[in-house]
Amino acid sequence: MKSMEFLGVGTKFILRFIQNKLGFYKPYFAQWEITYRCNLKCIFCNVYKNKTYHGKELSTEDSLKLLDNLKEAGILFINFTGGEPFLKKDFVKILRHAKELGFVTTMNENGQLLKTYVPLIKDYIDSLHISLDSHKKETYEKLRGVKNTFSKVLEGIKEAKKHDIYVAVNMTVTNENFDEMENFCKFAEKLGVDVFLTIVSIIPTEFIDKIDTKVFFI
Repeated sequence: MKSMEFLGVGTKFILRFIQNKLGFYKPYFAQWEITYRCNLKCIFCNVYKNKTYHGKELSTEDSLKLLDNLKEAGILFINFTGGEPFLKKDFVKILRHAKELGFVTTMNENGQLLKTYVPLIKDYIDSLHISLDSHKKETYEKLRGVKNTFSKVLEGIKEAKKHDIYVAVNMTVTNENFDEMENFCKFAEKLGVDVFLTIVSIIPTEFIDKIDTKVFFI
């Protein structure tokens, strides 16, 4: 994000914070699960299994209209997540419109398609948060459920860094990778990315029912 743009959004956020404290409530952050489709099969998630939700996506027209509505509501920051956002074919168009409206744009995704899409989104994204659970190929691919995926994440991260996009990695912490956390952080430091830790949840939802609980802290 350009420095002047950052200052402008920062000023708006401070004003919004003061307004909310005074009782004039107005939202400033939105998170949008833009698709439930995913190209991984994480052992701590059932989203990819529940096909009922996979077709429930807004049309391009409705997606752009939703962004307009969020702008009118006063939203400053918007985070796109999924599923895997890049599996929605019109995602780049949606992301571009979000940036045109002046949102600070962030994205949670799994890195599998990132190398291909970085050139298409580099002007419309402010930060990327990429799922990476281990510095070890074997552990990562066991947790994510698909082979030959580890190298794609690293390639995507390096491509994004080339374009000066802020990149952080999200490590989902389970019994499988808990003892790797220190070395993982050192690995992330070498990649030049920040680390966010997420303790895996076993709260039942419409997506999470029967999961191998051996991966959890129990």
